Amino acid sequence: ESFVRMSCRLALSDRRVSRLLSHDAKAWIRALADDPASIIDAACSVTGVADDDRVDEVRSHLCQLPGWSGLAKWRNQWAQADETRPLLAPIDVVAGRALLVAAITGHRGAQTIGDTGTPALRTPAPGTALDHTALDHTALDQPVLDARVDAVAQSPALAGGAVDRAVIADVLSHVPAEARAGVWLEAQERSLDARLLSMLDRLDPGKRTERPNAQLVFCIDVRSEGLRRHLEDLHNVETLGFAGFFGVPMRIRRLGWDHHEARCPVLVSPAIQATEHPRIEAVSAIAQQLARKGAAAGIRAAHSGAKHGPGAAFALAETAGWLLGPRSAARTFLPRQPAPPRTVPTRMILDDDEVLLEQRVFFAESVLHTMGLTDRFAPIVVLCGHTSTTTNNPHATALECGACAGAAGEDNARAVAALLNSLDVRHGLDERGISIPDDTHFLPALHDTVSDRVTFLDLADASPGHRPAIEELRLALDHAGRTQALARSRHLPGPSGRVAARGTDWAQVRPEWGLARNAAFVIGPRSITEGLDLDGRAFLHSYDADNDPTGKVLETIMTAPLIVGHWISSQYYFSTVDPEVFGAGNKLLHNPIGTTGVVSGDSGDLCVGLPRQSTHIDGAPFHQPVRLLAIIQADLNRIEAIIANNPILQSLTGGSWIRIAARSHPHDRWSTRTAAGTWIETPRAFDPQPTLALTTELS
Repeated sequence: ESFVRMSCRLALSDRRVSRLLSHDAKAWIRALADDPASIIDAACSVTGVADDDRVDEVRSHLCQLPGWSGLAKWRNQWAQADETRPLLAPIDVVAGRALLVAAITGHRGAQTIGDTGTPALRTPAPGTALDHTALDHTALDQPVLDARVDAVAQSPALAGGAVDRAVIADVLSHVPAEARAGVWLEAQERSLDARLLSMLDRLDPGKRTERPNAQLVFCIDVRSEGLRRHLEDLHNVETLGFAGFFGVPMRIRRLGWDHHEARCPVLVSPAIQATEHPRIEAVSAIAQQLARKGAAAGIRAAHSGAKHGPGAAFALAETAGWLLGPRSAARTFLPRQPAPPRTVPTRMILDDDEVLLEQRVFFAESVLHTMGLTDRFAPIVVLCGHTSTTTNNPHATALECGACAGAAGEDNARAVAALLNSLDVRHGLDERGISIPDDTHFLPALHDTVSDRVTFLDLADASPGHRPAIEELRLALDHAGRTQALARSRHLPGPSGRVAARGTDWAQVRPEWGLARNAAFVIGPRSITEGLDLDGRAFLHSYDADNDPTGKVLETIMTAPLIVGHWISSQYYFSTVDPEVFGAGNKLLHNPIGTTGVVSGDSGDLCVGLPRQSTHIDGAPFHQPVRLLAIIQADLNRIEAIIANNPILQSLTGGSWIRIAARSHPHDRWSTRTAAGTWIETPRAFDPQPTLALTTELS
């Protein structure tokens, strides 16, 4: 059944809607064609919308239902080819709402639904749904004015001088209301940019020449920044930043699954498939494990179906409450401790029958070139994906790896590690000028961002000679993880130092902060940020311009990971500036709608964006809403050429949604790019700071 036909059926059968419809209105609905465009045309005719106004009318309907419209756009443009749920397009949402508006208007109007002269009940013009967020055009309230005067008076530019607060207040009061928010936004960004660039305004010493004990490749996610820094302080290791799908767009299928799932950014399409296979020595044990998992999955599916069925939740509570009640009480008052991820005796490998050796060598070469790892291979190279272990969390995918389609990155790490450990692939790489030493082993791992625990995977593939080095690295990671968890706990409400248990507490509305406070995206060698405390506010993508003579690697980074970083930045930005319209509101009021999304209360539009608990604390913003700053160590002319060749970058930079600072050489000063495409050398506004602290005084 099509969406529009279902809308017509529900309009006639739903008692709340049906009682608003006249007999003629119901007859009109029954006579409608099963075509969304025809329904929109008929509805506009009924409501008296002129031909020239129909585009605005369609936009208005979409603005009234941003959640359902967004779901429709995703289903229509981004859903995977094997999506089992019915397709839904924005035009279907418009048709469904337009027919209801027209039918109810005809019922309430003085004339019948069939009369062309029926008074039109016009929906608000585009943007009127956001009127309550419009800027205040009155004078600043005194407390707000005092706070902003304090912020200006305490700025470094005026520090140490005589400050006339009355003069500052007079200047601020004359700033036009419509420009006020933009001025303060730009002031925040300039303050943050100057502080960050002054920290990076030092000579890049270049990469080390000696061979490290280990190299660890982390996702560029801002939650990896602190762990990398603490680990480098403890151990002779080198860390790199790379998109969490590790450069191979794939679909994966685990044991027991009946189909593959995409594990790559939505910007790219999966090119190959990887499948989990049991190890020969563990076939019988895995068969028993799969049987147990199948039985448990059947029980979970029955329970989930009972919860999500219309009205079934009440019946479930009545029939199974006596059994689930004590269990729920135990989970509430005695939340279990987090268990380490289980390492199963399986292998995740690319499907050999579909991926030729030449293609596998190509992917391996591309991965190593893009992450800048083409020489000085350490004995242990860890590919560290990440996940976020939470329970009772409808927004769980917002905390997972965005580069892996909102899922954990362990499968990508396992598949790419197996690819790079393949002797055939290494021989092919050697012919292309990349020689991986025989004693180098690629080891997959998984970083849980709730507990900052790192678990090594597929240890069975490591040789006995690697075991001592792996154990030494594990101890260093455990120590670095505890240090990072303690540092994160100062930002989280509740007992300090107990972050690990937050993910298993089903009453916890804030298991972690996710990517809140993200502000910058650094594209350059680790040497320019090594040793600096960026306070978990920067995406760090490894890049060495000396190894990229054609600029293809930089273009790939700027048109894929940087764009995803902008999406994440914008999601947090809009969810912070208007949590009710662009965010998901208060998580405590959410009700899941099956597996589709959540609504606030018992009905209404799908919630979009992030809940308040992801961006605010104690009624105040925790995330600082600023536009993303991209910091690139590469030739300025090359950056300009990449922007000129890619319309999406032209749009984002021209609209100032992404700001760029760059330097061509390690000894140059940083320059910032204007929206018009000119470069301005950045003066040193601040002395280098030990940390990139959260700036809230201008919020």
